[in-house]
Amino acid sequence: MTGAGLIEIVWSLVFLASAVLLIRKWSFFRVEGLSTRTISGIFLLKILAGIAVWAIYTWHYEYRAASDAYGYFDDAMILNSYLLEQPSVWFRFMFGINLHAEDLKPVFERMVRWTSSYTYGIANDNPTVIRLNMIIGLFSFGAYHVHTVVHAFLSLMGLTWLTRMLKDVRIGSSSAMVFLSLSLFPSVLFWSSGVLKEAVLLFVFGGIFYGMKAWFYPGYQNRLWLILFTLLGFYIKPYVVISLLPALLAYMMVKQTNWKPWIVFPAVLLAFYALASSAHLFFPAGNLQYILSKKQTDFYNVAAMNDAGSVVDISPIEESTLGFLLDAPERVWFACFRPLPPDYAGLFYLVPIGESLLALGLSLLMFIVLARGRLALGSIEYRTPEASFTWLVISFVLTLAMIIGSCVPVLGALVRYKIPFLLLLSGWIGVSISALARTEQFKSGE
Repeated sequence: MTGAGLIEIVWSLVFLASAVLLIRKWSFFRVEGLSTRTISGIFLLKILAGIAVWAIYTWHYEYRAASDAYGYFDDAMILNSYLLEQPSVWFRFMFGINLHAEDLKPVFERMVRWTSSYTYGIANDNPTVIRLNMIIGLFSFGAYHVHTVVHAFLSLMGLTWLTRMLKDVRIGSSSAMVFLSLSLFPSVLFWSSGVLKEAVLLFVFGGIFYGMKAWFYPGYQNRLWLILFTLLGFYIKPYVVISLLPALLAYMMVKQTNWKPWIVFPAVLLAFYALASSAHLFFPAGNLQYILSKKQTDFYNVAAMNDAGSVVDISPIEESTLGFLLDAPERVWFACFRPLPPDYAGLFYLVPIGESLLALGLSLLMFIVLARGRLALGSIEYRTPEASFTWLVISFVLTLAMIIGSCVPVLGALVRYKIPFLLLLSGWIGVSISALARTEQFKSGE
């Protein structure tokens, strides 16, 4: 091991120790019913997962420039190299000042992730993640796993926010059960712990949900919180926030008015779909079917260029509004429940296949409890934690699944695109298990 490598390890361990100390001391991580020891343990597990992401993209995939795990980090380090000699270059990229100028062309030629040919008039989210790594790089001095520690810490904050919100979905829910369910879902644990967009997305996702909870309490700052994180989400994963907005709006309407969720949620979803289908009348780049069709084509092209081994056929996008809606069941099925056992092509498929089967079982359970309002399991009588929250999860899953099921024909990529709705499904599991445990205690007279 070189001296530089040893220094990098030591510096990363210093950040790791500081993060654990912060978890133990910061009031942010003090959640009733959840010990800081448990949170620290999950954080260390996320560090191991982040190292696993790095190891796979270091030794399993040989082409570094094609790796997201290195792409954002490498571009950030390139830009940070200009800070001392040409600080104006660094500040222009950090704040987006005159980036189309001719003098920056040599800088763009050195980077691989800043620009994207596939934006379709929508905000390019790569620069946001690269800017975050530029800021981390001011303290990491090029030590990659310092970035791993920071990304894992940000995603841990998101999990904590989500736990604070979800534990109140049903009175008496176990914070520890909810937190562990959110944290230990395999794909969520793996992909949200590395130097990737998913870690930042989980941070923003948690902020949005906690901001939604805070919305119901008086105070201007609480409402600003939700707006701030929603806007930030548009610069991380815009299609995820777009998918989440109708579900959040419907949930807030139900909470404020006590209207029936089975009326409000479908009505809001249909209204948003009608708006999205006619967005091109107000915004030239807002043609929903065109965007999804182009994205599907580009996915096939990129998969062909990189010789992706998990490409499957999905049907072309229907241009008509009604035709696209009629194709929804096929899109949702593909996004939610693939890969399945017949798709098995190696050990890497085992976990995604298991998660698909679990998602299938959960979907059946959700529809049963919504239809009947209860589910008897032996001596346990289970009632849905909160109908409006179950509707929120279903609405978000359906919307996001329609989008990714329309344009992601690569099973390997599909696993990562599913992370946001797998996260909410895992939260629903945690609340549901808490509800079952509480009902069992009631039955036993405890």
